[in-house]
Amino acid sequence: MSDPATTLLMTRPRAEAERFLRQLPADVLQRVTPVVSPLLKIETCGETANLENVAGVIFTSANGARSAAAPDQNTAIPAYCVGAATARIAARLGWRVDAIGENADELVATLIQSNTCGPLLHLCGRHTRGKVAERLCHAGCRTTRHVVYEQKLLPINDKILAILRESALVIAPIFSPRTARQFVNQCPEIKHLHLVAMSEAVAEPLSGMAHSSLSVAKHPNAASMVSAIEMLAQRHCRVESGGGAQ
Repeated sequence: MSDPATTLLMTRPRAEAERFLRQLPADVLQRVTPVVSPLLKIETCGETANLENVAGVIFTSANGARSAAAPDQNTAIPAYCVGAATARIAARLGWRVDAIGENADELVATLIQSNTCGPLLHLCGRHTRGKVAERLCHAGCRTTRHVVYEQKLLPINDKILAILRESALVIAPIFSPRTARQFVNQCPEIKHLHLVAMSEAVAEPLSGMAHSSLSVAKHPNAASMVSAIEMLAQRHCRVESGGGAQ
């Protein structure tokens, strides 16, 4: 059962946070009390993308695949995805996944090296990193960016802040640079933090805040984040009494 003094803070949108918690081993969940406090809210926006003259689409996140899905679209065209999870969701929604990169850099390099023909359409959120469309265009593959969802910032409420202050230890996995910046703004006084960043880009804004430790996942995927949390839980948490997600 979980140590009531150890909080596992999940800052992803609620549905994604709950999916991630289900991936954690039972012995980890016995050692922590999960608390869900999303720092981002995903909202579909904009007009449905016109795929009539598009040779392929790019999804750099699972939210892009979910937000772009429409039954009247021609999903027989290839989809190029960042991350296996994004690829799985795109395939489940009917897209034909042709290439996968572990991150945006790897996917761009793969598309350039394979002389992928455009025009391509990057279906993404309002806030993106990596300049995927720009780099592909520069390499000669005409690519347009089309926003299909918004990532709205959310605050951490007073009840959650009180839990964090009262916890002896807080493990906080952070999955995006924008979430990291919001976390720094919302929790400047919480010092007993063990932060787990999904990538070096995510770790950068976190490095300036007070913390007990800051680690970076070996790979930018859920499995590596789970492994990093498991190591922290085994190292710092004892087993005492049960808890549940809030």
